[in-house]
This record gives sequence, C-alpha cells and structure tokens, in this order.
Amino acid sequence: MDVTGNLVHINADEEFVALMETTGDSRLVVVDFYTTWCKPCKEMNPIISRLAQSFPKTLFIKVNAEKCMDTSTEYNISGVPAFVFFRNNSVIDHIQGKDPEQLERKIKLYEVPKPVTPLKNTVVGSTGTSSGTAASGFYGISSVGKYLDKDNCRCFNDLAVTSFQAFLDGRKLSSGKGVGKLLMVYVFNQPLMLQHFKIKAQKHSGPKSIKFFINQPITSDFENLTNLTPVQENILTESDLLGENKLDFEAVRIKPVSVLHVLVPENLPGHRKIEIDSLNFYGMPMSVIDYTHPQISPPLPTTPPSNKTPQAPSSK
Repeated sequence: MDVTGNLVHINADEEFVALMETTGDSRLVVVDFYTTWCKPCKEMNPIISRLAQSFPKTLFIKVNAEKCMDTSTEYNISGVPAFVFFRNNSVIDHIQGKDPEQLERKIKLYEVPKPVTPLKNTVVGSTGTSSGTAASGFYGISSVGKYLDKDNCRCFNDLAVTSFQAFLDGRKLSSGKGVGKLLMVYVFNQPLMLQHFKIKAQKHSGPKSIKFFINQPITSDFENLTNLTPVQENILTESDLLGENKLDFEAVRIKPVSVLHVLVPENLPGHRKIEIDSLNFYGMPMSVIDYTHPQISPPLPTTPPSNKTPQAPSSK
C-alpha cells in the first residue's frame, strides 16, 4: 500500500478490505480500478492526482484490477478504467471508461452530503401498501421529474401521436393499437431514492398491474425483461387509478436508482389499448441524505450492473 495524502495505491485484496474498514463514515471514497498496460488508465493518472489535490475531503483509492481480482469480481469490473463511488461502505454510483469531466462532476455532486431532517415522531422508511397510508420518512421528498434525463427516456409500444416525451410533459400516454402493453424507461441524471408513486388513469383503460425494474441497461426491452424478477409489482385498484393514493415502494432502502423500467403487462381483455393520464414518482437524490443521522441507515450494498463476471478486465 502506497499512501500520498488522500491518494492511496492498492495492490492486494486484503489491503483494500483493511482500508475500507477504516472509512466507514460519511466521507466520499472514489475507487479507480486500473491495469498497468491500459492506455486510458495511464492517461487518467495525472487527472486522478489533480482531483486528489482539488478535493482533499475525498479519499481516492487506485486498485490494480489484475492484482486484486477478488475485489474486481466483487464489484463486477468488466473493463478499465472503472470508477466506483462509496459512502459508508456502500456503492452510490460508478463510471465505466475514461471520462474525466463526468468524474469531476460527480465528485463535486457527492463530496459533501447535504443534511436532511427526518420527520418528528416517525420511523424513517415506509412499509408499502396499495392504499397509500404509509407516512413519508424524510423531509425533502418531492417529484423527481426535475432529475429526468429526458433525452434518454423512452417508451416501447406507445402510440406515435401521444409520444412518451409529450407524456413526460403532461399529456396522456396510449399504447399502440391492438396490443395492450407498455414499457416505459425513466433515466435520471443522478442516483435517486424513490419512495412512492402516483398514477392516474381511467378505470376501463388504465393498467391493472405494473412492474418495476431498476438499474437495467437503458436499451432493455420486453424480451430482455421477460426472465427477470421485478423489484416490485403492484396490483392496481380503481382507487389507485384516481391519482391521489401514494403507492409506496416497498422499502426506502432500495438500491440507488439511476434507471427505472416500468412495465405494464398485457392485462386488459381483448388486448385493448392502455391509457395513462399521468405517472409521477417521488423521492430525493441519494447525495442529499445525511447517513450520519442516528435514524437514517445507509442504502443496501449494491454493485455496478454487469451481465457477467469477467476473468480479466479489458481496456476501455
């Protein structure tokens, strides 16, 4: 282990484990997975050194991905360079490939957690029911529409005249004629904690159920999601479709959400088209949650998405 201020070089798995055990506070940790032969990794070296000087409150750890294969496997490193962001020993974000501008932007975003005051006399977190009776556990919960990356949001099987972009701006969404199913892909510009959602639709044409998948590839379609288990499925009642009930996600400690796939199955008689007046999500950025508060627990451990565990990282 080679330590220079807030920049640490790691060449063994046990060194990484020991170091992470000492950083279990709210300090931001940025881990740079690299190999010695990777040209983009070498090009990032002076940038990492500069960022370490510019952000002294952040701990930067450079991990030799070939010498630390257990660590690389644990965090699904499929190529280098790769950058994984930690707080409280939990992954909060990651970047794949050489992207110094995005790296610096995310460090600025995450370096100092902004405190969020819990509600008095309430338990942080919620237990979800379709009646929407659970109380919010945080101040600061609001519509997450302002965090949408609309250029990358998309919908499969929407009727052309009522495009998904128009739906995001407040118009009604309809499925294609003759096939009653929809797949909506919401892409956010930073990881979010999602707490609840509201849906408004007519009882005769609105969805009867809705499934949620998180942090899947943006391009995932109906076929890709067929064999996956949703993180949550809601059976919707007529009351739920009035747009007033808060339909809770089953746990506030859900993985940080960067991409949300919303699947409305073919559940209407005769494959009638599905129409949705509005679908709104409520939550807050992970970066503003103060995990040092005794009532607030860090998110469940998560790892960057990967379709397979590599035998050796490749250069990106």
